[in-house]
Amino acid sequence: MSESTTEVTVAQSANISINSYVTIDNETMKVVDKIDKTDVINQDTLVLARGQYGTRITTHVSGTPIELITEADNALIQPGDDFGFDGNSF
Repeated sequence: MSESTTEVTVAQSANISINSYVTIDNETMKVVDKIDKTDVINQDTLVLARGQYGTRITTHVSGTPIELITEADNALIQPGDDFGFDGNSF
């Protein structure tokens, strides 16, 4: 997956909804659309907005797992948590 790619083919997208977030490696992406190819078995397409939440848009090797960020994942983040980044050091 190149840095300019905004669509990715997946084997199954039934559990991934539009406006949900996924991660590939360390990049977070928003699913802005999906194309369920009912005429082709095991080939659905996710249309992605890359580099969400300040993550860096980068290349990804074909076959790298796509992880769905769930509401349960979001619930683990404490309100106001800056993940150790105070904005003063880099």
